Amino acid sequence: MLKKFLCLSVVGCLGLWACSGDSTSAGSTEDSMIHNVAKSDSNAILKFALWSSLDSMGIPGYFKAASEKGIYVYDPYTRDNLRCPAPALAMDDNTLFFDELETIYQEGELVDGVCGKAVSLADGQVAPLGVNLIDSMKVGTVEFWFHPGKEFYDKPARTLLGNDGARIHFFYKDGELIFQKNHHNQHFFVKNMIALDSGWNLIAGQWGDGYMSLWLNGKLVAKKEHDLGYAPAMRGIPFENLFVIGYKSKCCMEGVDQYQGMTTAGAFDQFRISNVTRYDVQAPVVVVDSLPPAADPAGENEESEDELDSLSEGQCSTGIDMSTDLDSLDNNVVHLKLVTETVCPPDYELVIDSNAYDEFTYSLYLRDGSVVKELLPVGSVYYGCIDLTDSHDPKFNASACAGLAPGTYRLYIAYEGKRTYYAFKVQGEIDE
Repeated sequence: MLKKFLCLSVVGCLGLWACSGDSTSAGSTEDSMIHNVAKSDSNAILKFALWSSLDSMGIPGYFKAASEKGIYVYDPYTRDNLRCPAPALAMDDNTLFFDELETIYQEGELVDGVCGKAVSLADGQVAPLGVNLIDSMKVGTVEFWFHPGKEFYDKPARTLLGNDGARIHFFYKDGELIFQKNHHNQHFFVKNMIALDSGWNLIAGQWGDGYMSLWLNGKLVAKKEHDLGYAPAMRGIPFENLFVIGYKSKCCMEGVDQYQGMTTAGAFDQFRISNVTRYDVQAPVVVVDSLPPAADPAGENEESEDELDSLSEGQCSTGIDMSTDLDSLDNNVVHLKLVTETVCPPDYELVIDSNAYDEFTYSLYLRDGSVVKELLPVGSVYYGCIDLTDSHDPKFNASACAGLAPGTYRLYIAYEGKRTYYAFKVQGEIDE
């Protein structure tokens, strides 16, 4: 009997091979694990079931055994090729692989995405992609959309997308977004403190033009000089370069100080690999966490569309937004740009008020929610790095935080019961 398994070549075109062969012996560990998964209904599989199988057997071992049991990594050619306006990604002549994520493999559920549907994964669920990146690429870009789930911030480290040996790997740890690109016995990565947006985030890693770099929503957040391209693992093992959302083995993570496996929690949409650099690496790097921050991960101040829709005429909803003025960056000093936003029914027009500076309050927390200082005194410099001397121009300088112990912090800005935060990390040895 012919049994299909995915063995994809990027440069040589993506496709399915049909191979023959006997299944593994009935008494083997691989056989029993795959047999049990194959007989289970996908909606009834226990939490971490597939992740645990990958962790025990590795990506290559699991999918080799799965292919012999007729369990497939899904075929990208059966997926809908949707067309959506920018900023949604699209296929072009430089696209080597593109997946709209309109269906699920074994775990997760479909939700509304950036373009059509997206795959939402609960804590510990994974979604293998139909690409086994087995060809070297001197220049390339890997991109995908990610929407953090409610559980995403419950753990200090979360994986996003990876393949065996972390040849390409994206993950989030202690407030830092990290893009890793390993080679044989070599570990390369770029990272920066990033507060992910509470909605959809376009995450990209690229290499070429003398750099490897990390991008969030089209903005450069980290780069380093780097002249090596992508090199696949070359151990001759099927599926060892297969991309999997939500899983990265414990192997090959010593370069980034991560020795335990990680799970994910959130939704993913539109995965694209290109044979060009999609972003201008000469753009200014966004330092520390100068991107628009996420909503409060605890959800206590999140405002949903349903809540806005429930407002009656005469009521208004007020929020706060923060970004940074990239033109004002000077010696790593971040100038916080704060505005208030108000919407009122029935027309729900967004009204922005940038003159409410005197009504903002500032508080400092550890990442785990522990309070460091409530209501920082406006008009002074606090901990040597939080400069509130000019209420119209609050500034932050991570390199000057002499008064703070090493760790990951959040500077919360509040206005009329709503708050947002600015995440940053103070370097140094952390006492256990």
